[in-house]
Amino acid sequence: MGSKKLEICIDSIESGVAAHEGGAHRIELCSALEVGGLTPTVGLLKQIQHLCPSMTIYAMIRPRSGDFCYDSNEIQIMQKDIQVLKSEGVNGFVFGVLKTDGTVDYKNCQLLIETASPLDCTFHRAFDVVNDANKALEEVIKLGFTRILTSGQSKTAIDGLDNISNLVVRAQNRIIIMAGAGVTEDNMQLILSKTNINEIHSSASCVKKSQMSFRNTNVSMGSNVENEYNIKVTSTQRVNKMIDILVKNY
Repeated sequence: MGSKKLEICIDSIESGVAAHEGGAHRIELCSALEVGGLTPTVGLLKQIQHLCPSMTIYAMIRPRSGDFCYDSNEIQIMQKDIQVLKSEGVNGFVFGVLKTDGTVDYKNCQLLIETASPLDCTFHRAFDVVNDANKALEEVIKLGFTRILTSGQSKTAIDGLDNISNLVVRAQNRIIIMAGAGVTEDNMQLILSKTNINEIHSSASCVKKSQMSFRNTNVSMGSNVENEYNIKVTSTQRVNKMIDILVKNY
């Protein structure tokens, strides 16, 4: 079955260092986690490589927020981002492309996997909005993805426990099923015991208050932001607690 692993999704240098210091096995490198994660900058990748040289880094490839149905220009952007990040030494990629009917876009996923080769690729939570999870599972396996990140087609992994368990059984060790969305040190043990998975995905975050002493609260830089003077960052302590739980379940 292999050893159990913890992947931490991060979108800042502070979070990357915290994940490393907490003992995470891998990071999913993103920008803009508040919209589910977008493609990160090369600068962020290089600084994490500099500060955490032993860390395994998978880069999110997602050119915009919203759905996962991309036009030809967006696919070309994704392909170019893979080429650049691959040349800069990233260890793997995270992406997913769907058709308008909610099925896996086999052709474009295959193109991106070929561009990423020989690096591992994770099919991300686009999987949670496919119209037939069992059919999508077989297609993702056939495409050659290494793993699927999923909440079991639910808002959180806790809500989707039954579906995650079903995917693990159907996968028959042909692909790694990794549980993510709302996973914390408080519910992780339940997820591990109920699903028999070997990999967990979490932000392990806490709220950090801005260092700004002057604040103009009449101005917002984005939509749907409760407080831009609060920043979510990965907690070294939370990562460490999750690692301890994994060790006990190994």
